[in-house]
Amino acid sequence: MQTVIDILDNLVLLGMLGVFHFFVELNRGRLGPLGASLATGLVFGIVGFMVTATPVTLIDGATVDARAGPVILAGLFGGPIAAGIAATLGAIARGLVGGSFAPSGMLVYFLYGLFGIILQRFSVIPRDHVATARSIALLIGGSWIAASAMFLVIRPAERAIQWLNDDLPYILLANALSVGVSVGVVALAAMFLSKTVEAMELGRTLNLAKSAGRFGIWDFDVTSGVLKWDDTSKEMHGIDKEAFRGTYEDWSKTVHVDDLPMVQAAFSAALAEKKPFSVEYRVVLPGGAMRAIKGDAIVLFDRASKPLRVVGTNLDLSELRSAEEKLIEAQSLAAQAQKFETIGQLTGGVAHDFNNLLAVIMGNQELLRDAIRNPPVDVSEANVLIDATIEATKRGADLSRNMLAYARKAQLQPVLTDLNELVRETDSWLRRMIESSVEIETILQAGLWSTRVDRASMQSALVNLVVNARDAMGGAGRVTIETSNIRIDHEYITDRHEEIAAGRYVMLAVSDTGPGIPMERLDHIFDPFFTTKPTGKGSGLGLSMVQGFVKQSRGAIRVYTEIDVGTSFKLYFPAVEEPEATTRRSIPAERPAHEGLSEQRRILLVEDDDRVLAVLTRTLRNAGYEVVQCRNGDDALETFRKDRDFDLVVTDIVMPGQLQGPMMSKEIRNLDPDMRFVFLSGYASEATVHGNGLHPSDIRLMKPVSRNDLLTSVRRAIQGK
Repeated sequence: MQTVIDILDNLVLLGMLGVFHFFVELNRGRLGPLGASLATGLVFGIVGFMVTATPVTLIDGATVDARAGPVILAGLFGGPIAAGIAATLGAIARGLVGGSFAPSGMLVYFLYGLFGIILQRFSVIPRDHVATARSIALLIGGSWIAASAMFLVIRPAERAIQWLNDDLPYILLANALSVGVSVGVVALAAMFLSKTVEAMELGRTLNLAKSAGRFGIWDFDVTSGVLKWDDTSKEMHGIDKEAFRGTYEDWSKTVHVDDLPMVQAAFSAALAEKKPFSVEYRVVLPGGAMRAIKGDAIVLFDRASKPLRVVGTNLDLSELRSAEEKLIEAQSLAAQAQKFETIGQLTGGVAHDFNNLLAVIMGNQELLRDAIRNPPVDVSEANVLIDATIEATKRGADLSRNMLAYARKAQLQPVLTDLNELVRETDSWLRRMIESSVEIETILQAGLWSTRVDRASMQSALVNLVVNARDAMGGAGRVTIETSNIRIDHEYITDRHEEIAAGRYVMLAVSDTGPGIPMERLDHIFDPFFTTKPTGKGSGLGLSMVQGFVKQSRGAIRVYTEIDVGTSFKLYFPAVEEPEATTRRSIPAERPAHEGLSEQRRILLVEDDDRVLAVLTRTLRNAGYEVVQCRNGDDALETFRKDRDFDLVVTDIVMPGQLQGPMMSKEIRNLDPDMRFVFLSGYASEATVHGNGLHPSDIRLMKPVSRNDLLTSVRRAIQGK
């Protein structure tokens, strides 16, 4: 029984050899060549010492142990220094065990070490191929030769022969087991070492990737509610590493209050409905700054579809969002610059049109004045003069609105539009900015379907295409503007790989007789900032803006070009189904706004221009309203503080004094939260202001405003109070 115990002790000690060898190899780079050799010698030597100290003793006093494997491998892995240390420690142990065979046994330790050194020196067995059958056979054979050398030093000869017959077979068997087990545990340690190094390299690579990509990793245990974050995620959310408790609340309190419900809903859907978790949200840092985070995760479920674990990443998008905002701002500035460049070309034509309108107004007013000064007045003729003046004023207002809208300063929104009508309106001032050597031809289909587009953007797109056509032709040629009703079916979409839905479309085409677009440029014409014009002559945003507008209108744009023949841009917009498809000009006018007023209402009127103030006052009083006048926001607020008995405030937006229209309305609403306002402005960008006292229920009008529009808005505001 003791023999079995001694054998098991030796096997356990050899197993420890693998553990020690693993840690030495893991730290080889840190130890350096000399340190690694010393550590290898100590590890293998200590194991050799311990197996020698617990031998199996044979009948004649000879001992059998597992010394061969550790000492040989010390020389193979650590060289002469390691072999010397291991052999010395083993020899010391053999000397301490004692017995008549101690001297010869101590000698064999150094023979084992020498054999290991030879294997390393001449690269007989590569370090990473020690567990092959060839290597094991070579190691066992070498250990047998070294052990057999004891025969040469045992005296007397009779005893040596007895040792050879009785003890050597057990020693050779022990050596084979020692070498085999030692090689096995070392190979196992090498395998674990490879996996460990691979995992460590992967971890280092992941950390480098996290630093480069600014993303963190998190792991949420659904059952326990424990949340594990890496340091990057903590830093990203502005959480102190020491203060992080690993709870859901630690994360949720960092999320912007407006984004938290959305993120929580997405997380709940991922757990309950197995939906992908991919959200972008804002984090409020301790200093008040905000950071944009993109969170993605996968949910692990058990067989019963119960969520167990959520593993995800956090990506810092702050720099990307900041760059996007700067790009959008730059594109906006460039687009605005291009728009003003075109407006400069339009100035001459617009001035001509305005002068014509002013001539009509002035001429009719002078005729009307002469008629009044020389009674009797012909009422019918006076009405004709008045109607002509009003019509000229309306045309001037329309022209002003068109120009402001084109300059991106008007209130822009999709409306039912007849493209034929829009082309006719735009054509009149397009011809004034295009050289007389360029012929503009319009081919407009009768019965054209209506579509819903932003009129200003549509006019802008048309102008861009016509100007590009003019430039492409070098200032001479023919531009054709064409409209048509088109039906697109599923077969057409499939054949041409279109990205629009099948159905009815209204087409607007602008074609030129220019040189055409080379194929190498055709794929880039819609790229932002791509231009073939000389430096300073184009921003490269015109066609990009046109494409963006068309896509936002759920339409498509296609280019057809042929070298030396010309180019055609075709814009497709979804047709509006009946009965909605009635354009804005076919809407019947409302009845006069002052009809149906049964009682007098008080209006606080605020306007800094005396002439406009007089006209507005007269219009409102003629309609039956009591009007109190103020010439700026400060006076209006003071008046309201003294007398709050008003049904409505009609005010300009931009005025002299401390209080502009919006701020004045805010102060008045502090006194009377239910007060209604009608805002007037001569510049469209003022009428699009949000906040600062303006409410969604307020009515905003652009000057000049007709009598009927003013009274209709006043009535709506009062009735809504």
